[in-house]
Amino acid sequence: MGVIESTVDTVNWVGSTYKIKVKRFSNDSLTYVTDDNGKKYRNNLISLVITRKDGSTFFDKTFKKANFADFLDEKFLQGNVLLGLVYNGTDADNIFFLGSVGKPDVLTEEYVPFNVAVNRHGEVHIEKANLNELEGVMQDDDNEGV
Repeated sequence: MGVIESTVDTVNWVGSTYKIKVKRFSNDSLTYVTDDNGKKYRNNLISLVITRKDGSTFFDKTFKKANFADFLDEKFLQGNVLLGLVYNGTDADNIFFLGSVGKPDVLTEEYVPFNVAVNRHGEVHIEKANLNELEGVMQDDDNEGV
């Protein structure tokens, strides 16, 4: 699936500025997933690094599909890959991300979304996202500028 890197340069949170860097990649140590057509895809890793204004590291973690395994049945887990992690806002205590595990084929939209929060202490909380809430957000975004 290749390397995709995305950076949010300025996020204001708890009275300061943070830089968020998300990088999806795979390597030879990861297993393969085979789709319904027999095409093989290597699983992904996603690195999330959050740095403070002074450049020091606040948070640095590499996520694996296994980090989301508690929310997925074994069959889905075996047939899908870690797809992505994107910045999704802040509140007084957390920086939020949307993550997903799903089919590696770009032509399919089969995936399970997750809310991922990093709190002020650098602790991670993951929960399965409610698709109805996400659809409402996506519909609102589609109507911008109309």
